[in-house]
Amino acid sequence: MVVAIGIPLGFHFHFLGSVVAFVLLALLTTVFGIFSITLALVTGDINSFAAPINGMNLPLLLLSGVLLPLTLAPYWMRVLAHFNPLYYVVEGTRVLATGTVNDGKVRLAFAVMIPSTAIVSLWATRVYRTAVSRDPPEEVRYVRTKPCPSI
Repeated sequence: MVVAIGIPLGFHFHFLGSVVAFVLLALLTTVFGIFSITLALVTGDINSFAAPINGMNLPLLLLSGVLLPLTLAPYWMRVLAHFNPLYYVVEGTRVLATGTVNDGKVRLAFAVMIPSTAIVSLWATRVYRTAVSRDPPEEVRYVRTKPCPSI
């Protein structure tokens, strides 16, 4: 919808750049989805889960340059942005929106996101295995052993 609104305003749609950007954003979504679900499993409580997620969202967004351009930021913030994986996704996606697929920023975005996806996936797998191997709480055991009514 944003693209449809942008085309009459001068945005030029580039199919290949959009496909590559979709793959890059799919990796980003995978990392954030896996991280959130795993963190929720680790904390075990919605109140404990909300604080770390909200505490990370704003700094990640501010240091990515998606809300405000980092060219206007102080030097220390521009340096700190390079430790944020979201920064590389934003930079790569901006280049892809112009239709340039073979660019260093795009390659760097994938070089950051592919290992990030692998690392978060390995962490999640370890947490899931630990959670599954534990005994379930009493109320869950009762629900599991309750016989199904005949229809």
